[in-house]
Amino acid sequence: MLTLDGWQKLDRGARSASPLIVGLLLALIGMVPLHLPDFGTIVPSIALMTVFYWAVYRPDLFGPVAAALLGFVHDVISGAPLGLNTLVCLLTYSSVSSQRQLFLAHAFFILWWGYALTALLAGALSWVISCMLKGGIIPFDAVLFQAAAGIALFPPIAWIYGRIQRGWLSGL
Repeated sequence: MLTLDGWQKLDRGARSASPLIVGLLLALIGMVPLHLPDFGTIVPSIALMTVFYWAVYRPDLFGPVAAALLGFVHDVISGAPLGLNTLVCLLTYSSVSSQRQLFLAHAFFILWWGYALTALLAGALSWVISCMLKGGIIPFDAVLFQAAAGIALFPPIAWIYGRIQRGWLSGL
């Protein structure tokens, strides 16, 4: 039987893992494709949003291992080449962590702008790697639509993460 101290440790551990757990759940939900007429399917990268948000606000709870795990899971469930999103998530985590103070010092609009730039750069990197793996040029418009969908979805995802941060994680 767990003592009160044991329950408190379990509670603290579960709350500390919540950025990764919620990110994994939202990434799974986010794999539902958006069908656009005359274009195909677009799947915004909730994994990228998750890494970006938590690298700014709670890097103590969401480190590079969590970013790599989330990227790997995204690779597995999306059918992307294994390691592609893992690399993108790790590079995103690293670059966003280095600019963390800039984002913390400004309003949400600057964070959103930073995410938009990150989504475009991450999409371009994924496109280059995919072209190299395929051995030919892949249409770039899918990258732009995926980035646009992610940029549009970032505010509600950030709102969800903000609620988690102020609620579950406020005592950590």
